[in-house]
Amino acid sequence: MPAVWRALAEIAAGGTVTAGRVTAAVNAARRGAWAGIAVRRGAPPGVRVADQLLESVTFIRLDASVVTCHSRGSATTH
Repeated sequence: MPAVWRALAEIAAGGTVTAGRVTAAVNAARRGAWAGIAVRRGAPPGVRVADQLLESVTFIRLDASVVTCHSRGSATTH
């Protein structure tokens, strides 16, 4: 994942128009992924923690690479 962000950063270094296009493409991919979850399941799946299923929770798995992320859109809750 960090390699992808580095590649996108290098592409975006081509100027503000290019950076805007990269940002738009990333945002479209995120919207598509979340829409696919909603269509398939009606909402993001629950998260299983300590033998309990937590509903309405967004789970982000972290590994050895922590990547700072920010979304500039309106958030919707289900």
